[in-house]
Amino acid sequence: MTLARKFGARIKVVEPYAAALPKEFAGTAAELIDLDTALEQTEILLVLVDHDQFKAVPLAERAQKLVYDTRGIWLDQPQAVVPEVEAEPLRRAG
Repeated sequence: MTLARKFGARIKVVEPYAAALPKEFAGTAAELIDLDTALEQTEILLVLVDHDQFKAVPLAERAQKLVYDTRGIWLDQPQAVVPEVEAEPLRRAG
């Protein structure tokens, strides 16, 4: 929720088992989108749950993305090199 409050409409949420965002997201401008749209439109992927749909995403569709995989489902993901200048806002947002 902290990121959604801070970055609003820049936050896209993929949850295949939800028809709407939880009420905690109200007023944040975050948006619920499908997985294909997320893969096409986003530059950063943050994996918080290990749904089978997420596990099935091939490397070719996520290789050029900055990925934070908290579930360890994409062990083949290349390590991104993020300059400290770019990484600092992400640390402060959390």
